[in-house]
Amino acid sequence: MTDPDVKYILEDWHIYPDKSSIERDNLITHLEPKIMEVLVYLIINANRVVSREELTEKVWQTKFASDEVITRAISVLRKKLCDTGRVHKFIKTIPKHGYILEYDDIDIISNVPTNELENTNQPSLSTVNKINKIISPIAAIIIALVSILVLIIVLGFEFTTAKVVNKQPINLRIDEFDAFDNLPSSAMVARVLSEQLITTLSNSDATNINLNGDDAGSSKLTKADFIIGGGVKELNNEYKVNVHFIDTDTGNVLWSQSFAGPKGEWHQLVDNISSTLDYFMSVAYADNLELSQLSLKNLQAALLIHQAKELRYIGSKDNISVAIKMLENASVIYPNEFKVLSELALSYLLFDGINSKTANIEHNAIITNLLDKLKLLNQQDSVYLSVEAVMNWRNKSITLQQAIAEIEDVIAIDSNNVEILTLLANLYFINGEKEQANKLFNLALNLKPNYYLATLQLAKLHSSMQRNSQAINLIEAYLVNYSQEFELYQLLVEIEMSLGSFARAIAIVNSISDQVISKQLQDYVADSYYYLNLPQKSIELHQAKEITTSLTLTYKKQCEVLMLQGLNKQANPACKQAQRNSSSKFIYARNLMLQGEYLDAKLHYGKLLADINDDFSAIDNQVYITHKVDYVWLLAITGDTTKAAKLATSLQSYIKSNHRSGYLGYGIADVILSLSLGDKDNAVEQFTSALNSGWLHWYDELYAGPHPAIKQLEDNINFPQWINHIDHSLNLQRSALKTL
Repeated sequence: MTDPDVKYILEDWHIYPDKSSIERDNLITHLEPKIMEVLVYLIINANRVVSREELTEKVWQTKFASDEVITRAISVLRKKLCDTGRVHKFIKTIPKHGYILEYDDIDIISNVPTNELENTNQPSLSTVNKINKIISPIAAIIIALVSILVLIIVLGFEFTTAKVVNKQPINLRIDEFDAFDNLPSSAMVARVLSEQLITTLSNSDATNINLNGDDAGSSKLTKADFIIGGGVKELNNEYKVNVHFIDTDTGNVLWSQSFAGPKGEWHQLVDNISSTLDYFMSVAYADNLELSQLSLKNLQAALLIHQAKELRYIGSKDNISVAIKMLENASVIYPNEFKVLSELALSYLLFDGINSKTANIEHNAIITNLLDKLKLLNQQDSVYLSVEAVMNWRNKSITLQQAIAEIEDVIAIDSNNVEILTLLANLYFINGEKEQANKLFNLALNLKPNYYLATLQLAKLHSSMQRNSQAINLIEAYLVNYSQEFELYQLLVEIEMSLGSFARAIAIVNSISDQVISKQLQDYVADSYYYLNLPQKSIELHQAKEITTSLTLTYKKQCEVLMLQGLNKQANPACKQAQRNSSSKFIYARNLMLQGEYLDAKLHYGKLLADINDDFSAIDNQVYITHKVDYVWLLAITGDTTKAAKLATSLQSYIKSNHRSGYLGYGIADVILSLSLGDKDNAVEQFTSALNSGWLHWYDELYAGPHPAIKQLEDNINFPQWINHIDHSLNLQRSALKTL
């Protein structure tokens, strides 16, 4: 290519810094100016690691650009250069060091010095609040747009949307902005703003831009539906920009917005306006907003709702909490805005999870109050109907099957709502209909790749169906890009431990760079050391754990450490106090069992399990499998064989259709049940099967060794062989730990 405007050629990409565009196969893609500057700087410094600090100083000309801004720039470049595979071809991340553009054959077709970018006097990056001094009287829409722009910069989001069939881009025309004061400087800013709006919005999937002044003559579209225009003026050492959004059918100005920024930072003001309008159009396109019908109130609500949904898609509780706060603030400003209230109810539901066992009592009351208020507004939408169905099921007003049927009806109308698809998939999962759940989780992820809650639940589903490798691969692929998700790390470690990969579990926790997450998972490390028959290391880790949040958790630690040391009677007082915490309510009953106080232990287990029915087809009962099995064994050895047999029947029925290992695996529950029922021959076969499937949990931290029932197998001729197999397997892992 001999075009004199070409500055760089990167493989088959032709890069035009002056035009802020890249070209391949005659297809031109426009880049935001700052994104282009990052690309050029990486090209200039090809095959050398460039730190984030260097990019901040050389490109943004400041020391205070956030990491998120740089992350977004790199992400956008990879997307535009079609470099989004798991292994990046051009721009590669060097963990803890920065980025490198690896390519040996970059052509430079220009006499412009390669240090041109470094010597350019770029405006410094200021905070949005400093630049975006809004002067429009339309306060509501301004607050929304400014808040969103802050989040764009602070969080570095790329606002991608679900794939929707037959969605048409918004047809726009950008009128040339005027200099209201006729000053040459204002005219210059107006010209640059017009050009940047064309560049930015032309590069958006949400918009078609009429590049001619004449709608009918445009080859790209026949008619612009809306016009963006306005003007610039200089006042008090600031540039003030007024933007109008006009309906071409009526000629009416649908809304106006004013921006202001210091004269010396006019570049950033232009970027600010372009980013805000680009985001607004992306939201309007993604959510099918009727732009010609929106009131200012509806517009602000729509933008805030979209932002809240984006936060929920990322999924961690911290992000959902931010979404809740955002929607709560919106509900104060607009107390009767139906969609704000319904999305707020959904946010609370997603924060706690749909299972009633995880519900926060206060949140449950808030959701109920929101639903009552929504009923009074006499409207309905898919979110409201779905939340109502889940809450009615949780409150036992309808059955699980009825809740599923009601949300199926919602999906028939709103089939692209990934959050409702995931809610429905969870209900199917809870109901034991795993294939249907699998179908819906995958559908949600096809619509919204990397949707956190769907990823988490699908991994659980894979593991529960004995597809543990798929679950692990899914989690690890997600964590490559989103490395701060505690629940996914927790699930990954739990699956590895259930498979007997204790050294691997320890390695995973120790490799986590986020110290907060790593610290939260230290109990799993301590337990893994115990499973590896390294009890002293396990005890040391438990003792080193600092607990400041709860006195009952302190008692729990004391109880666990003493039981690991075999001091069950000494542990009794601490265990009794620890049972007050919901996460350790069975610990005192188990301590009594390990002391040999079987009658008292049976009494305590019975009281705790009284409200839990014998149906184990639902997930909320599966978490009690271990405690139910202990109870059956206690019933049997204290002579209550009839009750033991009745309870064992429902447990055995569940076990037949499930798996030993993985998410909610039952371990050797079948062995203990057979021993409780006096069927020792069957127990031997089941124990052999467990060992053959990879079960290695002989040194169980819950019981400070093997389960008491397993002692009945010690007289079996195969017992020494079993123990040798377990110790050999664990010894291999202990050796592997030394290389970590």
